[in-house]
Amino acid sequence: MPEVTTVDNRHQKKPALSDRLGQATGSTSTGLLVLAVLPLIGGLLVFLGGHETKAEFAAVAQAK
Repeated sequence: MPEVTTVDNRHQKKPALSDRLGQATGSTSTGLLVLAVLPLIGGLLVFLGGHETKAEFAAVAQAK
């Protein structure tokens, strides 16, 4: 019969950022929710920020 070994994961540490957010927010799940929402906010800022297409392609037009 094969020998069965168990793994004790209680001594493993959580990643530092999620641990700090968990301490700041009071629970790990809220900290992870904050980590999930921050990239969404950043994406919205980039999407809504816009840019000037004419200025972006001005150098290309001058090269032709």
